[in-house]
Amino acid sequence: TRWRSAAPSATRLRSAPTHPQLGSGSVHASLIEGGQEYSSYPARCVLQAERRTITAIRGDRSRIDGRVVIGSMNRGGLAGAAWELDDPVTAYTPAAIAAAGLDGGKLLVRIDDADPGTRPTLEACGAAVTALAESRRMAMLEPLPYRRDGDGRSRLDADPDRLVRAVAIASGLGATSAHTWLKLPATAEAPRVLGATTLPCVLLGGDVGP
Repeated sequence: TRWRSAAPSATRLRSAPTHPQLGSGSVHASLIEGGQEYSSYPARCVLQAERRTITAIRGDRSRIDGRVVIGSMNRGGLAGAAWELDDPVTAYTPAAIAAAGLDGGKLLVRIDDADPGTRPTLEACGAAVTALAESRRMAMLEPLPYRRDGDGRSRLDADPDRLVRAVAIASGLGATSAHTWLKLPATAEAPRVLGATTLPCVLLGGDVGP
């Protein structure tokens, strides 16, 4: 399923204007993990794909040759603030991303069932996903589970079950997920986390912070 979701990207790259020396960009399978024996259908399969682009991936809209340029959209959930998880769109808007010729927008989706700020954040992110899709631009969502510690501060929750749930929630945001990607932390249970969505994913290495 994850490979089918990458196919439209390959089609768009092949149909875009080509580089005089390098031709068009491409999407191809890099690593495939799954199965127990030859000539059998595996119960599940994890496919890692590479999307290689040249010049502008949508013709002449990209600002930097060979780069995917993403604008950060929600920057209002200040660390340590009482409203930290109420994180509306306070930076790039979908209209500003389109006007600047950027390839998409990035949204942090922090989820804490006990924090009332989670609901308006989900609503804002869902509206942004829909608006970005209307202009055929990528929505890069970073879903992360959070909880309050003993001092009342919001902290990243390392529970893999809650991360799987956060991934499932983010995958359903917006009127369509046709242009949605997920940015996820690399964990020891990455196959299970990736299995919670059919969307293309980018794995984040290193510490994602408190």
